[in-house]
Amino acid sequence: MKQIIKEAMGDCSTIGEFRFLLRCQECGRTWHSSPVRFSKAGTKPETEGMRAVFRTLYERERAAAREKAAAEALEIFSQCPVCGRLVCNRCFLICEDLDLCAACAKALQVRGDIVLEDWWSGKIDSIIKRSQTFTVTDVITGKSFRCARYGGQNHLDAEPYTAEDAAIMYEIFDYKWTWSARAIWLTFDGVTYAAAMNGMPHGGQRINSNNFSGQFCIHFLNSRTHGGNRVNEDMQARIQEAFHAG
Repeated sequence: MKQIIKEAMGDCSTIGEFRFLLRCQECGRTWHSSPVRFSKAGTKPETEGMRAVFRTLYERERAAAREKAAAEALEIFSQCPVCGRLVCNRCFLICEDLDLCAACAKALQVRGDIVLEDWWSGKIDSIIKRSQTFTVTDVITGKSFRCARYGGQNHLDAEPYTAEDAAIMYEIFDYKWTWSARAIWLTFDGVTYAAAMNGMPHGGQRINSNNFSGQFCIHFLNSRTHGGNRVNEDMQARIQEAFHAG
């Protein structure tokens, strides 16, 4: 696996430092390795002999930096056993029988294990940070779209990532925006959580090109509303629906 990653990595090193990149073949997100400074950076060789020594040192240190970068990438990327693509952890699902990339899991109608996570455990709030992207799948229709977290304290507020994602969400809600709750699976870093969403744009927004004027709410087990600080029973019922449908 490490050799596959090494061969797939792009080299964006400069004269002064070594750095490599790898692109997820599912979502297109580009990862960059931690920079490693060339030991002779900033030093100008005075003779042809020293230039030859520097070139040899540079190639040796670049090879070592590539090894280090590949070890870093191993913690972030996995190879799908079905399609063979290298995908990031966000696009790799931990499934019961065989772990797959999101595209193959969808094509084969396989889902990752559904996790019923209490919002107040703090786990979801801590790992899905503001502006990070994730996938929402509607339980009833099976349609999926990407979102980015906007914020939220009592629950998670999100925005469709693109206009295409907003269009899929609009179709899920039968072409009308509504406060009604729907059962969903939210997938992030290869883990799928039972959740529920409403379909009403409201409040502020960060993404201005998605044809969605505002944000929408995503609830998890025991999460609360921002207005009134209360448990929304409809949301909680849809969360249970999502969990038991997994």
